Amino acid sequence: VVVVAHWTLSRALRPLRDLQAGVARLSEGDLEVAVEARSRDELGALTRAFNDMVRRVRDMVRARDQLL
Repeated sequence: VVVVAHWTLSRALRPLRDLQAGVARLSEGDLEVAVEARSRDELGALTRAFNDMVRRVRDMVRARDQLL
């Protein structure tokens, strides 16, 4: 039972760990980060919003660099 519960919980939390890793990479300055949206639920929506945010930040940085 413990092994099955651990496996199930680990699998359920994978999208959160992936998103956390993406946030960490973004905070380190990696503007090429993208997190795979594995589901169509709230976590998937949050992941897609994160990817959209990264894309907009990357576009703004590129526009700033071109302006300067």
